Amino acid sequence: SNTVIRSSISLSVDLNAITFTAAPSRDLNVQLTVTNNDLFPRFGVTLYARYPDDLFQLFESDFDGDCSSTTCTRGELVQWPLMNLGAGESFTVTLPPRALSTIVDGSLINILAWVEDDQGVEARGSVALYTGCLAALDSDCDGISNSIDNCLLVANTDQRDTNGDGFGNICDPDLNGDNVVNFFDVFDFVPFFNTDEPDADFDGSGFVNFLDFSIMADYFLDPPGPSAIAP
Repeated sequence: SNTVIRSSISLSVDLNAITFTAAPSRDLNVQLTVTNNDLFPRFGVTLYARYPDDLFQLFESDFDGDCSSTTCTRGELVQWPLMNLGAGESFTVTLPPRALSTIVDGSLINILAWVEDDQGVEARGSVALYTGCLAALDSDCDGISNSIDNCLLVANTDQRDTNGDGFGNICDPDLNGDNVVNFFDVFDFVPFFNTDEPDADFDGSGFVNFLDFSIMADYFLDPPGPSAIAP
């Protein structure tokens, strides 16, 4: 007789809150990953999530999911038709809502997701975002966990790092990369003044000016960072 071997959980869905705490009006980032753990392809795979309370409405044009109208509102069903997943294949989508300005510290924003295929195989996953600051896990209260934050003591939810050295721009006026901010960095900075040079635009305003120079002055004779991910 024929023997069909399948993994115990054919499909799985994992939710990862990149921005794991929610402050009023903070942009959030939740990644949802669907994995086919089977030895065979899965067909007609669709991912669903329930849009939670305490979030501003999300326009369909701002992400790759579908709602019943052009915007997603609380309680609404969001879906991503992933179609087919090969054996062992994963697919990740992003849900990028913004927290309401009226959220109260100490509560939770719960996001529930589930995935189904055309054979009725289903898996569920969830994640909870804390409202407020958990200083023990997020020293600068920017919503990025201390374990992955590229500026541990300066808030930078966007994690902007234009030179890719592992230090976020907001805490990295070390332009020459010698691990100390000194006169050599000032000399490098001067030609970029009044330009849009991204590495010298420490505050991410799109323009290099005195505000960026003041950040450099704050770090003078100190190293950049600290960062959890810099080599």
